[in-house]
Amino acid sequence: MISKRLIAVIPSTILAIATAASTAFAVSALPFGWLLGLIVLALAALLADVLKSYWETGKIVSSPAAWIIAIAFLAAGWVLKIRGLGLLPTLLPQFGVIAWFVLVFRLKNDRQACIGVKEINNKGE
Repeated sequence: MISKRLIAVIPSTILAIATAASTAFAVSALPFGWLLGLIVLALAALLADVLKSYWETGKIVSSPAAWIIAIAFLAAGWVLKIRGLGLLPTLLPQFGVIAWFVLVFRLKNDRQACIGVKEINNKGE
C-alpha cells in the first residue's frame, strides 16, 4: 500500500514534470512544439486534479477550476504565439506554478455556503 505522504506528493510531481516537459517542447525545433507544450501542461493540470480528487473522495472527477486553468493556458499560449511574441517558453514555467498553486492548495471542502444561505436552505426542508 502506498503511504499517504507519497500520495500527497504525486500531483505536485506530475505538475513539475509536465512544466519541465512543456518548456522543453516549447524551445525545441519541432514545428508545433509550442502547441505540444501547452497541451502537455493543460492535461497535466487536469490529471493532477483528478488524482487529488480521487484520493480525497474516491470519485474520478475534475473540478471546474482545473478546466478553467487548462482552457486559460491554451488560450493564453495561442494568443502569445499568434502575436509572434517569443514569450511562450518563458511563461510556461509560470503557468505550471499557477496550476500547482491553485490545484494542490485547493481546500477539501471548497463549496461552502454563507450562513444566510444555510439558514434559508434549512427552513425549506
